[in-house]
Amino acid sequence: MRDAVPRWQPLNLKMQEMREPHDYQVAALAAWDEAGRRGSIVLPTGAGKTFVAIQAINRVNRSTVVVAPTIDLLHQWYARLVNAFATEVGVYYGGEKKVLPLTVTTYHSAGDLVGEYGNALQTDYF
Repeated sequence: MRDAVPRWQPLNLKMQEMREPHDYQVAALAAWDEAGRRGSIVLPTGAGKTFVAIQAINRVNRSTVVVAPTIDLLHQWYARLVNAFATEVGVYYGGEKKVLPLTVTTYHSAGDLVGEYGNALQTDYF
């Protein structure tokens, strides 16, 4: 028997972020594209890693789970995603558990999220 459940779904979001990426951000995204959209993009503090990740989410146009190390960063990611895509964004951590095609969680809660939703999560991970 073959699993026919899709592992992701199209986001079909319109990017609201109109700022143009810097040359080094364009180069980082191009290298990521060349690597089959796999791997890590490593940039120094203040270089716009969140901005680059939002650009990547827009490029793949797929459901996505963003995993942040702290609740403070979870809230920052949430705000950035809402502003970038003008859409409802899910949040999954101790105080809130709402899973949507675009969801932010913490490292600590990511295991619970995957454990609870398993293959039904239908997302890519960034």
